Amino acid sequence: MPNLMRHLALATALVTIPALAAHAAGNQDPRLAGSYTFQQNGWTYVHLQGSPSQIGFQHGYILGPQIADALHVFQVEDEHDTKRDWQFFRDAAKTMFWPHIDSEYRAELEGIAAGAQARGIKVDVWDIVALNGTMELAEYYVPWLDKQTHALAAKLDDAGDKLAQAAIEQLYTDTRKVLDKAKLGKVDAIIGQKRKLDIEVQDLAAGRFPEELIGRLWNASMIGDDEEYWPFQGEYWADEYEGFR
Repeated sequence: MPNLMRHLALATALVTIPALAAHAAGNQDPRLAGSYTFQQNGWTYVHLQGSPSQIGFQHGYILGPQIADALHVFQVEDEHDTKRDWQFFRDAAKTMFWPHIDSEYRAELEGIAAGAQARGIKVDVWDIVALNGTMELAEYYVPWLDKQTHALAAKLDDAGDKLAQAAIEQLYTDTRKVLDKAKLGKVDAIIGQKRKLDIEVQDLAAGRFPEELIGRLWNASMIGDDEEYWPFQGEYWADEYEGFR
């Protein structure tokens, strides 16, 4: 609890409060029995006694206003310096600090929160723990966390770039394969057409006619040079009508 005591000492050095005994304040809560406070030479002295929970309650009740002031100061300062809201510090206090705090100190911290609440201060145990660890969180944990975050972001960017490059290369490879197959198919088609023409030429030279030409050749052999297909196909030749006028 050294940080909290240092923070509270700073706050109490700046704030003057009247000497206050628990019973003189009109509060008969038995947890305040034996506790008192006074000022001397600008310093606020507090006498606490009892179990850890009682000591915490007396601490929170007697110094509740100073705790509220200190909490407000560090909330504003830490939120400005770290760009994190106060809930970040409360969550860190709960998940990082609390599991490693001995039961005796837990009882005292809970007592401080309860005592401050009894004094009308809006605060809970996570505020108290965060206030106690604000220096460690703001000056060490947050910079470390920022560094880790930036390193992770850089790794993710690098991994994303590599994945994108691999995807582009794979797409290029697949596209080349498709284009190569298309070119081979076109070449095969041309070769096939040429081979077909060669066979047809050979067949014609040997007097063998393709099946689809037989009918057309037969029709052509039945028409003389001075005759024409009927119905009329749209052209007149001199030898077709000369001498008929």
